[in-house]
Amino acid sequence: FLIILFCIGVSIFYQSGVPYISVRVEHAVFYLGKKRLITSTPPPRTHTRTGAGTKDANSNASENQYESARTCIDKIRGKESQSRIAVAVLAANRPQYFKKVLSSLQQQTVTNFDVFLFVDHIPNNNDNQATLTMGEKFKPAGGVHVPVENYGIARLTMWAVETMFASKDRQGNNLYDRILVLEDDHLIGHNYIEAMGMLLTAADSDGMQDVAVVNGNYINTPTHGTTISKSKTESMLMIRDDDECVFQVAPLNAMTHLNSHNVWAWATTRKKWDVIHDTLKEAMHLSGLDRDNYKQRNKPLINKVMDDICDPNAGFSNWKGQDWMRACVFYSKGMKFKLQPTRRLMSYIGQDGLHMKKEVFQKAGFDPVEEADQLKVSVDQYPEDLCSKTCVLEKHLLEPSLSR
Repeated sequence: FLIILFCIGVSIFYQSGVPYISVRVEHAVFYLGKKRLITSTPPPRTHTRTGAGTKDANSNASENQYESARTCIDKIRGKESQSRIAVAVLAANRPQYFKKVLSSLQQQTVTNFDVFLFVDHIPNNNDNQATLTMGEKFKPAGGVHVPVENYGIARLTMWAVETMFASKDRQGNNLYDRILVLEDDHLIGHNYIEAMGMLLTAADSDGMQDVAVVNGNYINTPTHGTTISKSKTESMLMIRDDDECVFQVAPLNAMTHLNSHNVWAWATTRKKWDVIHDTLKEAMHLSGLDRDNYKQRNKPLINKVMDDICDPNAGFSNWKGQDWMRACVFYSKGMKFKLQPTRRLMSYIGQDGLHMKKEVFQKAGFDPVEEADQLKVSVDQYPEDLCSKTCVLEKHLLEPSLSR
């Protein structure tokens, strides 16, 4: 347990006996702990009763925990996690990235997904035509979709999600209750879709109704004792009360602070999307995000719409984009968290078109030495770990501040 002692304006933290002494005026501390779902690893499958009508040394409580853990694991491993996932790839004008993303989709460890390609309309542009041609040769099961006019990323995303959830079979039944949204610079690992399927099953469990989306990190979550400094926010200290955490349930309003906390390559379920759809659609329209050119966004208007929907102190309006608007609406509907692994499963490779200098791009962690499609991350243990090693990431502002 983390014990905070305040004495004559000086704060001393103890984490397993290690002190942290305050030296600044304000400091954010992230705690990764407080396990959710099942709080301890279930016994092995060889666990049996000692005889007919009798019980072994385990108490009723531990036996019930075993049963709930086993149910959790079986649900994630079972047929429910194998339902088909609709995967959208949003593209425009960057064929060099698009090619890598399509290649990663062809190398996935599972086949229970259908790809939909959405290529924005950019007339008289050779790169965009090359992107479209590449997409048509890919022959995705969900088809290649091109709007009649330039949509921009916000409108294209809404169209993609609505199209996938509106897909029906010949009997008029919904084809997909789970969707994953990628952009043409989101390079995913070979088992990314398999991992997202398991995370979506966990996110639909009784203990995670407040989870909005799932995704894979583009950078590993900072380790225990790490201090993170960013120019536009206060410094942060990562404290783990349990180094065994493999997954984190992280607050959406911490995205502006923690480098590893992004909104890319995200997935959600129909049940969660239906809750926010109408409000998000209206917010996109009122803010102009569904029609204005990215460079010509009305930032004061976007800021006002976000503050009207969310608590202004939540910080979503610090970023004037469709990702943050979506997170804001989820947050306003009581789904204030996202679920993700603490170790990365994707790479953000889109420096071109980001209006960011190379050194800034690399400093932000967007240019990993090893791209996601080369990572050798096993997901075999994911069901057990989701049920026993999923922890809550919480942010606290402390005064006076802390540093190592």
